[in-house]
Amino acid sequence: MHKLTDDVATLRRHLDSVDDQLYAHDLHLRRRRDVRVVPLPPIGGTRTRQR
Repeated sequence: MHKLTDDVATLRRHLDSVDDQLYAHDLHLRRRRDVRVVPLPPIGGTRTRQR
């Protein structure tokens, strides 16, 4: 029984570690998602005027 309790504690620590890693990875992805890349219009596009 004592061995089983130790195994459960070890597994719980491992799962907590994995959970922390997933949380950090999710935060990293959210930060990258907040940066948006906006393509520039081609030269001579609709927003440019010729004089």
